[in-house]
Amino acid sequence: MEIIIPALYFGLKLRSRNPPLRSNGCPGFHLVILQAAMSVGILKTGAMSKVIYGIKFFFFFFLLQGFLPIHGQIAPGPWQLFDTEHPADRLIVAIHIDDAAGSTVDKTGQEDVTTLVQQAINNVFNGGGGTIYFPEGRYRFDGSIEIRESVKLRGDFHVPGGSAVTGTFFEPRGGRDNETADPFITLRGSACIDGFTIWYPEQDASNIVPYPVTILFERNPNNRYPKHCATARCINLVNSYFGIDIGVINTALPLLSNIYGSPLKKGIRINECSDVSRILDIHFGPDYWTQSGLAGAPATGGPHAVFMMEQGHAIDYLRSDNGFNGFWYITGYGTGMTMNSGFSAGPFYNLEFTNCGVGLILRSINQVPACFTNCIFEGLDAALVLDGMTGAAQFNTSVFRSVSHTVKPAEPGNFSASQVTFHDCDFNGPAHLSGLMATIANSDFSFAGDHVTLDNSMKNAILMDNRYGGKRTIVNNMSNGSALVRDTSKVYSPTPDFNYVPFIPHEPSRAALYIVTDFTGVNTGDDLDDGPGIQLALDQAADDGGGIVFVPAGEYVLNTSINVPPNVELRGVLDMPHHGKLPLNRDLVHEFGSFFYVNHGNGSSDGATINVSSNAGVRGITAYYPEQDFYVDGVARPFPWLFGLNGENIYIQNVCAVNPYQLMDIASARCDNHFIENIYSMPLLYGIDVGGGSEGGRLRNVHYNGTMLLQAFYPGNREKLDVWSYPNTEAFRFGNTVDQEMLFCFGRLCRAGIVLYEQNGTGPNGLSIGFGIEDITQGACLDVQANNGFSFINASLLSESATLLMNTDDTLELFNSRTKQSEEFIQSTSGIGKLVFNQVLHRGVDTRIQYPHGEVEIVNGLFQNGLQIELGEPDVPLRLYGAYMRQGILKLNFEEEKVYWDYINDIYSAGDSIIMNPDLFLFPGEIVIDHTLNSEIFFDEKVNHSLVKVYPNPASEILTIEWENDGVEEVRIFNSLGAKVYSSSPGDKVLLIDVTLLGPGGIYFVVLEEKLQREIVPVVIQ
Repeated sequence: MEIIIPALYFGLKLRSRNPPLRSNGCPGFHLVILQAAMSVGILKTGAMSKVIYGIKFFFFFFLLQGFLPIHGQIAPGPWQLFDTEHPADRLIVAIHIDDAAGSTVDKTGQEDVTTLVQQAINNVFNGGGGTIYFPEGRYRFDGSIEIRESVKLRGDFHVPGGSAVTGTFFEPRGGRDNETADPFITLRGSACIDGFTIWYPEQDASNIVPYPVTILFERNPNNRYPKHCATARCINLVNSYFGIDIGVINTALPLLSNIYGSPLKKGIRINECSDVSRILDIHFGPDYWTQSGLAGAPATGGPHAVFMMEQGHAIDYLRSDNGFNGFWYITGYGTGMTMNSGFSAGPFYNLEFTNCGVGLILRSINQVPACFTNCIFEGLDAALVLDGMTGAAQFNTSVFRSVSHTVKPAEPGNFSASQVTFHDCDFNGPAHLSGLMATIANSDFSFAGDHVTLDNSMKNAILMDNRYGGKRTIVNNMSNGSALVRDTSKVYSPTPDFNYVPFIPHEPSRAALYIVTDFTGVNTGDDLDDGPGIQLALDQAADDGGGIVFVPAGEYVLNTSINVPPNVELRGVLDMPHHGKLPLNRDLVHEFGSFFYVNHGNGSSDGATINVSSNAGVRGITAYYPEQDFYVDGVARPFPWLFGLNGENIYIQNVCAVNPYQLMDIASARCDNHFIENIYSMPLLYGIDVGGGSEGGRLRNVHYNGTMLLQAFYPGNREKLDVWSYPNTEAFRFGNTVDQEMLFCFGRLCRAGIVLYEQNGTGPNGLSIGFGIEDITQGACLDVQANNGFSFINASLLSESATLLMNTDDTLELFNSRTKQSEEFIQSTSGIGKLVFNQVLHRGVDTRIQYPHGEVEIVNGLFQNGLQIELGEPDVPLRLYGAYMRQGILKLNFEEEKVYWDYINDIYSAGDSIIMNPDLFLFPGEIVIDHTLNSEIFFDEKVNHSLVKVYPNPASEILTIEWENDGVEEVRIFNSLGAKVYSSSPGDKVLLIDVTLLGPGGIYFVVLEEKLQREIVPVVIQ
């Protein structure tokens, strides 16, 4: 007793100015006593026994409560539990900035804290990483700081807007008048800044001067640490000159989330990002500075707003491979967004650019399409500018507003080899189109006047099923191209709605902290099983009513499974997106994080290692399987699931699982409202499997890539990884689910990107936005075995094998998506129920659509190369609406009178190289035919049409058909639905046909059949 009291006194006096908790009477205080004792060396970390624990418990409840205030200010050593202000993560386990720096850091904005803050960052870095808490206050910086690997800075934050800003302020003063000076903050790989208002107190709205970049994402300066997973979240850039710059030197996996403010010159630039970026929930406009309540804040519409409209550039999008982007709200900039030649794919969902000079400029982007869905583009000069673009862009359910032109070329007559499609869009002003081709389908022009102008550089245009205010007016200035305007009675599938919820907080029911190294049997750095000791901590937290069980930085062995009870959270030190960094040589490379070395269940795939119950969670850990030796012989060793979920409201966040055999089982039990976010992994057999009838679950920012192994200092072999993963790995699996959300998830190196399967007689229901998958050589991007309404928006399906493998009588719909490379675009062995593509760009070479029965519909399709269609039954419908093929050969495997067609496609070609069959496709200009007799033989000889004469064309009374060949056995005529309306076996070489016998006016096809070829000529009947 005598030795505990001095330790207690030391713990009370160590840090009294910032309480770790401000409510609930210091829950978990019995652990505070032990922490204080350990801080003076009385008890050794990891040596606690149940007896000592009982003494502490008795000591707290029967002795301390008599003389300690319930709300006393207590600092339990370096790691504390703080109850903070934050829209997503209220409870954090962190080191106070004063403790991390080893000195009191000024919080009034009077003293420069640059040196102390950098010292704090370095100290936490050297300790294996973790979070530094900056409580509410003002922190002045006269210099720059570098947030090093696996260090997170965390402040108090309120979402700005409509009232004075409060919380934690960083106030930079350096770099004035020097845009190229060192950035205020440099963010390295697996580092994070979260919850800060950044305000330049010396920036004058009436005399705006340059400052350097506020936050720079930059790869690490040497090969000892990977370049991945830097994060900025909940940042208010009140009046930055240049807000955030990503990728001056190649980076990967940056995450920007919940960024606000009034960046004056430039908001965000992204470039040289070689692996998936994620930029979501961005809010920029002049009113964030106006409404800040800070000294010198300008009035609404003040000089800063004029500057932003004249010189401001909100988003400068250069290179980002397969980047995911969504939920941007940008207003008041001269240029809302530019995309340039370095752009390399990626979906854009729910972007709003309003009150800008120009909403969006597409400048010289390449053939990888930019897909925009549910967006608003508004510009005084133009909503959308096509500036010398050579690539493709697809717009779905989007709005274009401008008092001038909603869409226009950078300069009139400026040729661009672009391919642009619009589907279900709304134009409030004229669209001025240029380029190789454009399609506008099922859209509204809600005004009277000139609706569409086709520039003289325009090559091909399809305007289909649109609605016009007043009389439809198309100004056709095309000098060397073809345009088609068509209205039908087609009913288009509506793009599904999505309700995005930006903040979904999760925390245990009780604010109490338990540190695993305080419990018997938990020791870092040895080979003994830490599972039983960790379970003691978890059970104690559950017995006490809940809490956070914290795992400090170090290595922990799991030879046995553990169970996270209800209302308990297991939390590692890196509670942020992070990459694995286990070193091969610890003398050369630094270690970070809470590492779980998993040996549990070695050789068996049954069960799970970390079992998570209702209202419980896991976050901030790294898991590695040291005995996983696929790289020896190319065969992965079985292990149980890393995570097994059983119950509702379970959350798994900020986890790096380096090489699990099976990552996460959410299918064996019902798990309503599960929340899975920021998971980085390379699963070897199964990634995440969801089912069990789960409702309302969410997967966000799940990322699979071999870089978890191959670029993070783990034993690995890319060739052996390929040998195993290509035929075996299934990245995501969905069984019986209801209202499942899948947002911005990505995978590589697998047999199947997503498997939709039947479970208990039911397929999955849900919506995926921005799913990306690539590097598939033996399977398919989507393997659809059953479906109950699971749809895709902005999918990026890149495969060298098949894009879709579909064997179900159910329906699958994809909206505004892109595919690439696959030899089999659509493949089926048993048949397709119904497959609907609403806007797709496919870049495969001689790709096949192959299915024995069912229904395929492709609306607004762009095909870069040849396409081969093989249908298995006479009544199989293939519906193509407004498709375009840039080059190659279109091949069909059937005799046209045996196939049901309920609509004629409109195909335009980029040049004379295309060979196609006009039985089913309307092609303006000279036609070259691909003769097809059966599924085995394709004839590609060109036919001399001078031997066949069909006139007059158009015909209104008598149609004359003449030919010179002696071998014509039959003449047939088909209408635009593929129905045969006339046939004859003529003896002479001329036919005179009364067109009133053929049917109503429209497009018909005259077919002259010979033994080894057919000659086909389209004709218009008036």
